[in-house]
Amino acid sequence: LVLAVLSPLAGTPAPLWSLAFFFVFLQLFTAATIFGIGQIYELGVESKEDCCLGGLALGDEQTEAEDFARAAQDNDLVDDAQIEVEFIRVRGRKSGAGLVALIYFLNPYCILTCVGLSTLVVDHLFLASAILAAMQGKQRTVGQSMAVAILLSPYALTLLPPVCLLLERSHRQHSLA
Repeated sequence: LVLAVLSPLAGTPAPLWSLAFFFVFLQLFTAATIFGIGQIYELGVESKEDCCLGGLALGDEQTEAEDFARAAQDNDLVDDAQIEVEFIRVRGRKSGAGLVALIYFLNPYCILTCVGLSTLVVDHLFLASAILAAMQGKQRTVGQSMAVAILLSPYALTLLPPVCLLLERSHRQHSLA
């Protein structure tokens, strides 16, 4: 709807409407990619929080037995752990990834980029897909996405070291699992 309202103001001729809708589709796909990045990030944060609740270790049975024996003597520790478990359950129901993707998609700068038929939409798509692939540990996809992003915009070269570090971290996490 925003595209239909703002496109005549920008002077977009009628034959370019199909191209404008293609750019909106790319923008939606980028928002979906950002949503995927947010979900992977939230899962990583929750898994880190699940390993230790209120000073009680989870996962290793021997450590759990020792911690629960210690917790039986300290009622405050048990209460703190129960509060944290409830906090994580409530936090797990609400997803911030959808909100971030929605904010990105409804950003006026992104809307005007679609109306202006700028290739920045394509650049954002390849950068977001490179970050998503790095979080998933897909080396080939990271290389291809970063290559196209750097080809479209040289400033993407500055994001190469952080993406490589993210890829290395996800590769290390997958090898430990």
